[in-house]
Amino acid sequence: MTRFVGSLLVICIALPLFAQTPPPPPKKVEDMSLDELMSTFVTLASKLSQLVSDAPASISVIPDYQFQGFGWNSINALLYAQPGFAPSMDYDRRTVSSRGVFEGWNNNHLLLLVDGVPVNDNLYGSAYTSEITPLFMAKSVEVLRGPGSALYGSNAMNGAVSITTLKPEDLGGTVSGTLRYGNFGTRNVDVIGGSSSDLVSFVAGYSGSETNGNEYFSYDGSRRADSAGKLLQFRTHDHRRNDYVFTKVDGRGALSGLSLQVHWQGWDFGTGHGWIFYIPDFKEAMHETRQLASLSYRRTNARKWQEEYVVRYQRHSINWNQRYYPNDATDPYGDFYPAGLWEFLDTSASDVFGRAQVSIPMSANASVVTGIETDRFDYRGDNEHFSNVNINYGGDYQPFDQNRMQPLGPWLAWVKGNPVYNLGAYAQYSSGTKFGEKIALTAGMRYDRQSFKLNALDVAGTPKESKSFSQTSPRLGLIFKPGGKVTMKALIGRAFRAPAPTEMFGANTYSLASNPRQLQPENVTSLEFITEWRATNDLLLRANAFRNNFKNEIAYSVANANLSTNVFSLKTAGLELESLFGTPQDYAFANVSFARRLDETIIDPTIAVSRHEMTWYPEHIANAGYMHDARKWQGSISAHYQGEVNRRDSDRLDPQFLPYRGSTVGSWLSLDGVFNYRISEKLELGVQGTNLLGKNDRMLVKTNDFPFDYRMQGRRILFRAGVKL
Repeated sequence: MTRFVGSLLVICIALPLFAQTPPPPPKKVEDMSLDELMSTFVTLASKLSQLVSDAPASISVIPDYQFQGFGWNSINALLYAQPGFAPSMDYDRRTVSSRGVFEGWNNNHLLLLVDGVPVNDNLYGSAYTSEITPLFMAKSVEVLRGPGSALYGSNAMNGAVSITTLKPEDLGGTVSGTLRYGNFGTRNVDVIGGSSSDLVSFVAGYSGSETNGNEYFSYDGSRRADSAGKLLQFRTHDHRRNDYVFTKVDGRGALSGLSLQVHWQGWDFGTGHGWIFYIPDFKEAMHETRQLASLSYRRTNARKWQEEYVVRYQRHSINWNQRYYPNDATDPYGDFYPAGLWEFLDTSASDVFGRAQVSIPMSANASVVTGIETDRFDYRGDNEHFSNVNINYGGDYQPFDQNRMQPLGPWLAWVKGNPVYNLGAYAQYSSGTKFGEKIALTAGMRYDRQSFKLNALDVAGTPKESKSFSQTSPRLGLIFKPGGKVTMKALIGRAFRAPAPTEMFGANTYSLASNPRQLQPENVTSLEFITEWRATNDLLLRANAFRNNFKNEIAYSVANANLSTNVFSLKTAGLELESLFGTPQDYAFANVSFARRLDETIIDPTIAVSRHEMTWYPEHIANAGYMHDARKWQGSISAHYQGEVNRRDSDRLDPQFLPYRGSTVGSWLSLDGVFNYRISEKLELGVQGTNLLGKNDRMLVKTNDFPFDYRMQGRRILFRAGVKL
């Protein structure tokens, strides 16, 4: 409550500095029919303002009243309800798997943009889609399924998510606050407000949350057992706290086109089953922060060319006091640690991103978009780095004398003091009505190059060696409108992800291991056929068939402790069916996704081949939801079904673990609900429930050979109060 009141006061004091009579608010999206919503414009698919039906992609737009009405408080929750995505988990992190491919801890195959500016993490490449990136500042979210590298470069392999933030007119000149309180020690506060003057508009907000998380007694990978040989259970560590500060200043009048944004986020977390899958015997202190600042300028010049210039700075800081092994532990290699294994790390890295882009209009609504992007990543060493075990590169992994904490070498020693450069150039042609009203063509190509110098740790004298990756990402989209409100799309594209710094350069640590000489970029080639039918003004039906060839997925290997390596290549086909229904009072959705493994190539020798059986990912997923707005009250109900998940043969080899897991992870159904009552224009009360059926057997697969899977959280009830000032 203290954070709520403090945030409210700061924003209320700041707003009068920009105050002016607010403009009349635009028509609210909750007052629109589905036909009006589908007539809104999107930019994510081609960097052009287009109707959803004209966009050369499988794309969805989710306005704020929908994700608020269904209680989707994070991007993860929103994506789990969309076709083609599935909830998953790895280590402590909730991830988003997609189209037959299990997503590991890094979650690097989605690109996240805020008002068109990429905000993926600079150390891991991750799109932070969990609750550490809340949606309190979002007006709408665009979700693109499938490759996006032809325009956006690295990370946009499984798709892209774009957040459009609120403007003062969306807030009606008010300060809005929301307080949620529930079981599992869950508390959340969101505060946001905005105002305008003749020269600028201003929006500022704060979101903070904390929870005990999903803590329960579970087996782990430590093999700790009682006198009868039965494995012991330990309580997982899942306490979490997140803070997010958002500010945006947009130019008006003479400053029109300028935009300055500053984001600050910090999060504390528990490591669940532990980062070596030994549930820690002591409480760890895991804290991270990110600061992002972006300055952009967009204008239309005298020749009607639309120009865009963006500069974005990011700094990611880590402060970990991490417990890998408990007292008297023996690791899988036979090393004994009487005082366990601790590692303390205080470090940071920064990067600067830049973009220059121009959109050139042509006859018949055709256009060309071309641009160049660059990024420089810098790691200059650690503030502090200690351990009680010699885990330095080339070390003996034995405890230091008397288990005293001793200094370690740099966390990313392979690249300390050497910038990593990324350069991308892209061009795209969109035909508009050049070929008539029924056919449209989009063709694009992007070239990316990553280059850096390595500190060759494995060579005497540690000389510097040059290394680079390059990638070409083409895309072709054909849209055909035969009539009768039917749109057909054929899309083919290629996307990639360059290895992230933590995958390439980790050394002198137990948290990372890298082999920069052998690690290769990931890439995917995708073919899609999409049909959309506007059956009525209120009903839209979609069908999307896809075939993906995903190569060189990077993940942590169990063959070598936390080594980031290429583990396999997968070929997958699938079908996504979706229906959307909407009126100003009612909104409903339903979707079903099917995925089938066509073939695979295994690179990591610890993973068994499963060429034609889907493993680590459900073949069937279904979602449905209904929301009604009666002005005075608003309620919703939604359901998620996840089919059975098959394991690989290599997941069930250890005879000590076999009694604790079957050959599959069972299917499950989850039911969520929201009810809000508007007491007045300024006060609203509500309640939100997740997993209303109270099922405790909802599990997410743990990959590889361990005696446990990840249990999803039990029934959660949150009471909500919303105010406007």
